[in-house]
Amino acid sequence: MHLSDKFRAQLEKAREDAKQAYDEYEAKRQATVDNDDVTDEQFAELEGLFGKHQEIAATIDDLERKWAAAVKMEGTADPRPGEPASDKGDDAPAGKARLSMGQKWVGSESYKRLLGGGTLHSERARIHTDPVEVLDRDGVKALITGASDTSAGIFVQPDRLAGFYNLLQRPIKLIDLVSVNSTDSDTVEWVKMTSFTNAAAEVAEAVDQATGTKPESTFAFDIVQSPVQTIAHWVAVTRRALSDAAQMSDLIDGQLRLGIDLRLEAEILNGNGTAPNLRGLLNTSGIGTQAKASDSGMVAILKALDVVRAAFMEPNAIVMNPADWQAIRLVRDDSGAAAGTGGFLFGGPQVGGTLTLWGVPVITTPLIAAGTALVGDFKQAILWAREGVTVTASTEHADFFIKNLVAVLAEGRWAFGVPRPAAFCKVTGL
Repeated sequence: MHLSDKFRAQLEKAREDAKQAYDEYEAKRQATVDNDDVTDEQFAELEGLFGKHQEIAATIDDLERKWAAAVKMEGTADPRPGEPASDKGDDAPAGKARLSMGQKWVGSESYKRLLGGGTLHSERARIHTDPVEVLDRDGVKALITGASDTSAGIFVQPDRLAGFYNLLQRPIKLIDLVSVNSTDSDTVEWVKMTSFTNAAAEVAEAVDQATGTKPESTFAFDIVQSPVQTIAHWVAVTRRALSDAAQMSDLIDGQLRLGIDLRLEAEILNGNGTAPNLRGLLNTSGIGTQAKASDSGMVAILKALDVVRAAFMEPNAIVMNPADWQAIRLVRDDSGAAAGTGGFLFGGPQVGGTLTLWGVPVITTPLIAAGTALVGDFKQAILWAREGVTVTASTEHADFFIKNLVAVLAEGRWAFGVPRPAAFCKVTGL
């Protein structure tokens, strides 16, 4: 047993104890909060319950520190400190990479039973596997923790030494930008802020009953419900292909997972909210808009960034169609040179690293229509995972049984919402 496993077990136990202690404290507090005749004994009991919770919380902080240190000493990159690995086979041995979705499926008991039972070698046998969860809900978040080179940690730029360029950085995906939570319901109810009036001001000391009144700020909210929707697709493979574990792993990772990711990102951007579609960012009411008009594309995007900043939020990404980014990227500095002969404003073709505009990372994707860009603080958008991604194989489709074909199905369930629409601004007319 690794030292990190020991601290992780202790940490999970401490968290359970902390929850129980807080529930006891909260129950007692609710029972006494409306009581005007609280006795000293009752208050002392309440104070003791609160102190018990605080002691456990301090223990949790110490265990998290020890667990994080043990993970580093053992060379285990995943998961990040404070988020113990799940019990569903996601743990990687020290120094090993986390298993991909395809590797999890071909390593599952369901797939092993399929191979070992001789079913694949019989043309008359029907095939149907149990669904295998290859990406659980917590795994959705783990993929973008930024804690390792197998998740979003690959996007963290190291300090760059002169003469060296990080040319192999994979472009950031939209799913990596939004917040990811989980839900156990088919509908997520959340609060959308529609307006905020900040009345905070200096207040002089009161000298009579008519002075010293503090100003009142106002918030306006709407209760919004986002239904959980299913995104799925399948491919037909031969029995022979199904028996080739390496080929099936590549298929799941390279095609099935990619297809779901692409459709999920398309829904996050463009979903119209009509079932079974999610409601995406560009169709969310309350986001800002900025027309290009007579401005250059670069100026229009800067103005959109400032629309978000005017709402006291800081944009962390710009999403653009590759064609629009190309037009900006190829702008030349023709001052002192013949038109079209000056150097590129953003550097020559040899310049690598993260794409930025006005200091904000640029994410290019054909999923957003040419002529439109979206800027914003993408952490203000939330993707709720009802289920992770499951993979099922079956011959129970059409005439697949008599053709020795097998349908391999991948699917997941999500909801999406934007609690702070003012954190986003759409640029049009690029």
